[in-house]
Amino acid sequence: MDPEEIEIERLMKSYKRIMSLIPNNSNRITMEDKRVIRAELHEIKMRATLMIGVTKELRHRACKVEVQARNNLVQRTTTIARNYASVVKSNQEERSAPLPSRNEQATQPAKEKPKLFKVRVEGKEAGMTPEQVSTMLTTRIDPTKSKIAVKGMIRTKKGVIVNCETQKDSETLTTLIQDRMGECLHGSEVKGGLPRIVLKKVDRNLDKDVLLERIVTCNEDIGKELGGNEAFKMSLKERYRVGGRGSNPYVDVIYEVKAATRKLMVGKRISLGWSGVEVLDHFSLLQCYRCWNIGHRSVDCKSKEPVCGYCAEEGHRNTECRNKGVVRCALCINMNKTRRDKFDTRHDVRDAECGAYTSMWRSQRSRIDYGD
Repeated sequence: MDPEEIEIERLMKSYKRIMSLIPNNSNRITMEDKRVIRAELHEIKMRATLMIGVTKELRHRACKVEVQARNNLVQRTTTIARNYASVVKSNQEERSAPLPSRNEQATQPAKEKPKLFKVRVEGKEAGMTPEQVSTMLTTRIDPTKSKIAVKGMIRTKKGVIVNCETQKDSETLTTLIQDRMGECLHGSEVKGGLPRIVLKKVDRNLDKDVLLERIVTCNEDIGKELGGNEAFKMSLKERYRVGGRGSNPYVDVIYEVKAATRKLMVGKRISLGWSGVEVLDHFSLLQCYRCWNIGHRSVDCKSKEPVCGYCAEEGHRNTECRNKGVVRCALCINMNKTRRDKFDTRHDVRDAECGAYTSMWRSQRSRIDYGD
């Protein structure tokens, strides 16, 4: 229940209590005085109710402005600010959304890369190498004659990925591969991953099915935009929850959604019956705090020895490190083994401007289909 609704409840109780104390039949108070008292009391109630309503409206508007400002801040972000202590405290091994880096913004504003449409090409015959797939593709299809704008080609373990400028180019390339080399090559468009959103401060007693049903039934306007409540329900998939420990009655619920659903929900307060919750974008990277690599949790780590996040040496953790004069990033060192352009390793692995982590963050985020 909102604070304003609680105040209205209290006001009505006081109003009824005072009205009950004014006797209907009494010689001590004249009829005229009774009428005046009742009228003034009614006026006080109406004005107090109006003020509470105005306060509630202003609070909701302030929440909307805060959400919009936060979303604008995330969109202008170029690097990641990571709060290691809070992540460890909540026992979560995912990093939060980025905050702006003052150093990078002051030196050179980041330019967003144009979106590319990718086609994965692989051989149908067992044992075909990426070199054979690339040679066959480039000799049988001429992008210039076929009017396909190709922005580059990347080799994978099983074949190649072709970057096209537009979706029409990727569709044309896929069709040509099927028509001309369908017996030996397979081409398919690479679809982006689904975006994630977070519902803030949800009652932890609402289980998965009840919460989903309440989201759909209490926000039918969103369902109409998506083609019905059933389509709305199918576009939401709960991934996990954060918080709700001890005396904390709330959890943050992370959903994987379709791009169209995200556009209709992010930046708004949706209804859950008697309460409303804020909906924000959610993006995170899974990082191991044992070896500091990206993509798995500490409990799933296969490293025999822990790696220090301060000096990058194996055999001890950060709290046990005695190499206080040597600072090196374990993640940047690992990624530099396969990179031509080396990252600077002279920083703590948890540094907000870690080049390797920033590169991975941008790469993973670019693979998500936001429907832009």
